[in-house]
Amino acid sequence: MSLVALALCGVAYAQEAAAPARPWYLGLPVGQVNLEASGGELPDENLEPLLQARQGDRYSVQVIRSDLAVLYSTGLFSEVLAEAEPGVA
Repeated sequence: MSLVALALCGVAYAQEAAAPARPWYLGLPVGQVNLEASGGELPDENLEPLLQARQGDRYSVQVIRSDLAVLYSTGLFSEVLAEAEPGVA
């Protein structure tokens, strides 16, 4: 399997403007955590218990980096990435 994406969908949209240098999603609540494979199918293993990111938690760069490293270390994927999408809490 070549790619898995840790998609943090529905990150709650903040009404206040963020500082220009700071990404809009930092510190916002995570609405949903999805694992998606480029080929459409994930391996049979349940990978979600390995992840720290949870729905309702505040978005943290450190947590996402750790989760990406954990997914990569399984040896099931040659590339992993994270994406944040705006949503409504």
